[in-house]
Amino acid sequence: MIYNTIGVTSGGNLSGLDICYTQFTETGGLWTYEILNTECVIYSTTWIEKLKGAVYLDAYKYELLNKTYGNYIGNCVHEFIIKHNLQYKVALVSSLGHTTFNEPKLGIIGQLGCGAAIAAITGLPVVSNLRALDMALGGQGTPLTPIAEKHLLPDFDFYLNIGNMASISLKNEDTFIAFKTGLAYKIINLLIKNSGKINDASGVLETGGQINMALLEELNSSDYYKLPFNSLVNNNINDVDIYNIIIKYNLPLNNALCTFNTHIAYQLQRGLEQIYRQQNLTIAPRKLLITGLGTFNNYLVQQIQHYLKPLQIEIIIAGSNLAMYKKALTIAFMGVLRWREANNTIVTLTGATKSSIGGALWLGGDA
Repeated sequence: MIYNTIGVTSGGNLSGLDICYTQFTETGGLWTYEILNTECVIYSTTWIEKLKGAVYLDAYKYELLNKTYGNYIGNCVHEFIIKHNLQYKVALVSSLGHTTFNEPKLGIIGQLGCGAAIAAITGLPVVSNLRALDMALGGQGTPLTPIAEKHLLPDFDFYLNIGNMASISLKNEDTFIAFKTGLAYKIINLLIKNSGKINDASGVLETGGQINMALLEELNSSDYYKLPFNSLVNNNINDVDIYNIIIKYNLPLNNALCTFNTHIAYQLQRGLEQIYRQQNLTIAPRKLLITGLGTFNNYLVQQIQHYLKPLQIEIIIAGSNLAMYKKALTIAFMGVLRWREANNTIVTLTGATKSSIGGALWLGGDA
């Protein structure tokens, strides 16, 4: 079976709306995929302010924004289809929308982007609200990407994504584990922005920099890293505290970036070593796939290679489309699984009482 699907998700740093058109093929229970078209629709200042302020709205205005933002997503998808000549080719749209609040203990999540509005504008079947059922079953509604890693990227042992935070998942036989090792580009972007420099994802700003050992030691001593890693994601690290630790050293930008990138790599090694002990893994050749902004940071990748060498882990750099649109690819795949009425969560990761077929389905055309 072939499924031509568009996945849509809002960037966690409000950079824009990621759109990914993918062809999924299922043969005898095995999946392959091809990313055909991608685009990031940059948010206007107006939209950034609307999305930032959503949590402060009353119920009426929040629902109005939900509908308006759904219209926005629908129009962006429609324009994407026209731009890439995808008329009559797209079978399904799957949208995560934009997360405004997330309270797993209460079983509630706010995700803007009305699925009915997207379906009405595109005239296509739409899957939305992908996290809600898992959370109703006691889960966190996250992480999402391991379901795509399991079925679409089976040739790797570890999956590292370096975005605002560094997060890693791994498979040990049939068991998936996922955790976050700490902050990444949320701090890097702050350092660059507040220095007045232009962000350079390739790591050029680190050129000539030196590691400040006192800062590195203080970063690595943060209370966050005293918590045990487990199958549920740790999110309680405070980015303001980490940023303030760095700036009090008053270092040149390249030294601060070199030190923080080294901190990211060290914490990755530390997290993996702990998981090795928990899972009784032996030191043996394994492959790790890197996606996210960190894929393009040569200095950071070199540090990761250095710190993971004792574990015999080979670093594989994802291609640019997979690196930047892995989450949108995942959302597209989750939508396909929902359409097939197949489980699209991994219960051992989210903490729910059982696996589920998550997502609301809206039929945009004649059923």
